[in-house]
Amino acid sequence: MKIKLFISILLIAATTFAQDSNIPKLIGTNGTNFFEYEFSLTNAKERYAEATNTKNTFILRYRSDKMFGYPEDIDDVLIYDDYFESQGKDFEVVYTANLDDATAQENLDGITFLINNGVTVRCVEFGNEYYSGQQANFVFSVYQAAFEPLFTLIKNTYSTLPVSIFLAPRPSQNTDGTLSNIPGGANGHATFNNAVIAYLNSSACRSIDQVSIHTYFNGNEFSGYLTLPPVAVYNPIYYYPDQDDFFLDMYNECTASSLWPNTMTYMRYNMPGRKYNFTEFGIDNSGEFRNNFSYSAVMFHTWNKYYANDMGCMLIHNGNGEVGLFRSKKSLDDPALDPTLGVETTEFLMFELFNKAESEITRDLLTYSMTTADTYYLYYINTGNTYTYTFNTPNLTRSFVELNYIQGKHMYSSSGRMNWWSDGSVPNSEITSISNLQYNSNISSISIPDTSFGIMKVMLTDMVDVCGF
Repeated sequence: MKIKLFISILLIAATTFAQDSNIPKLIGTNGTNFFEYEFSLTNAKERYAEATNTKNTFILRYRSDKMFGYPEDIDDVLIYDDYFESQGKDFEVVYTANLDDATAQENLDGITFLINNGVTVRCVEFGNEYYSGQQANFVFSVYQAAFEPLFTLIKNTYSTLPVSIFLAPRPSQNTDGTLSNIPGGANGHATFNNAVIAYLNSSACRSIDQVSIHTYFNGNEFSGYLTLPPVAVYNPIYYYPDQDDFFLDMYNECTASSLWPNTMTYMRYNMPGRKYNFTEFGIDNSGEFRNNFSYSAVMFHTWNKYYANDMGCMLIHNGNGEVGLFRSKKSLDDPALDPTLGVETTEFLMFELFNKAESEITRDLLTYSMTTADTYYLYYINTGNTYTYTFNTPNLTRSFVELNYIQGKHMYSSSGRMNWWSDGSVPNSEITSISNLQYNSNISSISIPDTSFGIMKVMLTDMVDVCGF
C-alpha cells in the first residue's frame, strides 16, 4: 500500500489566467446524458437549477447530432429554460448541429424553435468531433463541405449568431511548425487544425470567433487509463488498499500532467482573441469508475485551475446512460426505487460545490496571498490527513470565514453504487452532501479536513484602531 500524500499542492499563476470578477462563469454539462437519460428524471432540473449560482450561467450542450432529422426531443430544453427562469437562474444552450443525419434546413429549424421560444443560444457548434476517423478523417475539406450549407443559412438568417468550428485535441505542432508539447501530440491533428486556422483567418470567415475542443485525460496522463480498478465485492466495514491506490494514482497523475496548461497555451498562441469552447472535458474511458472522490477531485481541480474568461464555456462530460452526474435511485441504490427520481452523484455535488464561489476566479488556498480588504474565494484539494491552515493577513480582520467541502473516507468513496465493484457489493454511500462550516469571529486558523476538497470564502476588512491613533 502506498502512503497518501499529505496534501496535493496545486500551483496557479494568477497572471496567466487573470479574470474580471464581474464576469459570470459559463459552466455546465455536455448534453449526451440529457438526451439519453436525464430529461426523464423528474427532479433533475430542480437540482441543476438549485446547484447553479445566481452569478453563473448554466450551459447545456444540446446534442441534436444524436437525432435523425429534426430533433424531436427539443421541447425538453424549454422545460429546463422555463424552470431556470422561474428560479432567477441563467440558462443557455450550445446547439451541436447534426451534419450527417439532418439537412441544413432541419438544423436551422431546431435553432429557430429555441430562439422563438426565448431560449438563449450561445453558439451553434458544427457537429461533434467531426475531425475524427469516423467522419472527416482529419481532412478539413470534408468537414468544410459538411458544415458550410448550414453556415450559409445561419449567416443569412441570424447574422449575429455565433458559430463554433471543431479543433482536434492533440496537435503535435503549432501553425509555425514549433512543437505544441501537448502530450501524445499527433501530426494528423496538427494538419487538420492548421487548415481550420487558415480557414478562420481567411477574409470570408473572419466573422467566426469561436472554436470547440474536447480535452480528456487518457493514457498519456494516467497509466491506469485502459484498466479498471482491481475487482472486489465492496463492504463498507473493510478497507480496500489496492482500490485506494488506483484512485490516488489517477488523481496525482492527471493533476500533475501538462495536458491542460499546454492546450491553453496552444489555443492562445495559434488563435489569440477567439473564444474557446471546451464543450467536453473529463477522463476518457471512465464511465465504469466515475462517481467517486478521486474522479470528482480531478474535475474540481480542472475547473478551478483552468477556467478563464477567454473560454466561451467549460462543460463537464456528464456520461452516457446511467453513469452521469445525476442518476436514478434505481441505478445507484435500490432496484425497487422509482426510476424516474434522480439522485446526485459525487460529481454532481462537486458541480454544486464549484458554484459556491461567487467570483469568476477561485484562487489556490495554499499559494494565493490575500493582501487587501475584499471577499476572496479559494479552493483546495487535500488527499491526505487533516492539517491546519493559518491565515497570514496582517492588518486585516477576518470578519467572516466559510468553508464548503466534500469529504470521503478514501479516494474510492462515492455517492451510491459504482459500476466496477463486483456483483453483490453494498452501495458505497460515504459521500452524501456538501459540508458547511462558518466562523463570524476573527479566527487565526482553520482545520482542513482529511480526504476533502472545498471552497473557502474569506471576508477581510481593514483593521479598526480602537485607540483612535
